[in-house]
Amino acid sequence: MGALANGIAEEKDSENNLTNYNENVIFRKSQELKNLVDNLEKSKKKRAILKEEVKIQEDKKDEDEA
Repeated sequence: MGALANGIAEEKDSENNLTNYNENVIFRKSQELKNLVDNLEKSKKKRAILKEEVKIQEDKKDEDEA
């Protein structure tokens, strides 16, 4: 009976280890995804600022030529 109980305990430990591993993988991947989304938002903001700066420079150039 002891061997069976040990086998069941080892199987349970193995399941717990796998569950913990999967939870850690999910957490890491969700953090990576969050970072990618944050970086995308920052890039969008920077792009909008740069587009506005280019527009201002083009308008200024047009005024100087006029």
